[in-house]
Amino acid sequence: MSLAAEARAPAATVEGSRPLARLHTLVRQRDGLAGPFGAALGRHEAAGHEEIDLWAAAALELANVNAGPYALVAFFRLTATTVPAPQALSRLAAAARGAADVCRKAGAAAVRACLDARIDLAPRLAVPSTGPEAAWWRGLVRLATEAPGCVAVLAAVGGRVVGGGGRAAGVGGVGGRPAARRGRPAPPPAV
Repeated sequence: MSLAAEARAPAATVEGSRPLARLHTLVRQRDGLAGPFGAALGRHEAAGHEEIDLWAAAALELANVNAGPYALVAFFRLTATTVPAPQALSRLAAAARGAADVCRKAGAAAVRACLDARIDLAPRLAVPSTGPEAAWWRGLVRLATEAPGCVAVLAAVGGRVVGGGGRAAGVGGVGGRPAARRGRPAPPPAV
């Protein structure tokens, strides 16, 4: 059965133990989720069942931290706007797990702001590697741990913070590069 057909089929016709079946049941119980859920699965119809189950398990994790239906809709919208590619659903699953971590530490409003920002950042974070995506979520989870009230504020300006290729704007690289090599004069030597 194709993924789009599974999204439209009664939950009893999908293997009961699969995460997709459990997500399917949840979606059927909440108004407004069926359309975005079907669009998300329809977009990634060619993905393998293993990757779909990984994605569905992560979506269930997001639902189980009480992020609310809006967060699931945003996650399904993010999935529907993501270009199908190898490992695309695995990267989206990592995003859902990051969003669930943010929700645990900073609450549902913060995770909704993060998912909305992530949708807006899709073109900048749509790179073959998972590095920029993982860095985005690691930073948000750390901020949620240390300053939960700031997560929604940062997410709202995420487009100005994240540059092309997913790097933070203005960041020239990692490591202790001397100031002179960054275009600034080196400080005078200590006497």
